[in-house]
Formats: sequence, structure tokens, C-alpha cells
Amino acid sequence: MNVARLPVELELKLAVRPQDVDALAAHPLIARYAGAAAHTQPMLAHYLDTPGRALAAARLALRLGCEPRQCTQTRNT
Repeated sequence: MNVARLPVELELKLAVRPQDVDALAAHPLIARYAGAAAHTQPMLAHYLDTPGRALAAARLALRLGCEPRQCTQTRNT
């Protein structure tokens, strides 16, 4: 498997006031993707922690995300 050819997942989480959504969508870095075809792929996510919830106490999350052909492990803060 050629790791250099694997797609990279980029996840953005934005907190936007409803009245600012149009301005955000018009921003050049976002607007250039407006005409792009959407690609969806099902993913099943499992969030893991210790029995004592040590990760949650440290404000961390460990996710095992499984797609049809692969699983990835990520740490979120």
C-alpha cells in the first residue's frame, strides 16, 4: 500500500452565528469548493476510554473510525 496516495481527511468544526453563515460561505477559501461534487462515505465511529474515564478527565478522546475498507485511530483534544 502506497501511503503517499491515501486520501487525507480534513475535518473542520466551526461555530458560526446563523446571521454569519452567508458571509462564511462567500469567503474565497470556502467559496471555491461550492461547485465541487460532494463525496460521502459511511463511517462507524467508536469512542474509547478507560473504565475510570481517564481520557475524558484529561479532555481527550480516542476514536476508532471504520470505513468500508479501512479503520483509522485518532486522538481528539
